[in-house]
Amino acid sequence: MGPPSWAMLGSKVMTARVDAHALRQVLAKAYKALEALSPEEKDVVYKHVGDLISDVPEKLKAIESSLDMLNYALAHYGKTILKDRLSLDQRSEVESSFEPSPDLVARMARMYVEKKGL
Repeated sequence: MGPPSWAMLGSKVMTARVDAHALRQVLAKAYKALEALSPEEKDVVYKHVGDLISDVPEKLKAIESSLDMLNYALAHYGKTILKDRLSLDQRSEVESSFEPSPDLVARMARMYVEKKGL
């Protein structure tokens, strides 16, 4: 798989993940609307579509998990693709952005010591 196909897959996975999130928001609104019903109305709704109401969140969670795993795999695979396309200077710049600065490390250590009263 080359860079264009990897990028297209990554884009589609992210789009699907955003769509899954939007679907979760729609479900939340539907559940809120159900809560506003009278007990008798809820009984009717659950009688006709109770299985759907119960199963959809679990299925959506499975879809989100699969998309997250695929996205992670693509990110891991893409690391090599992207790294090979960068110059040594660009790689160093990116990699150094993930390293904590000495000031940050010292400040965190000082805060820890102060909090523990050491």
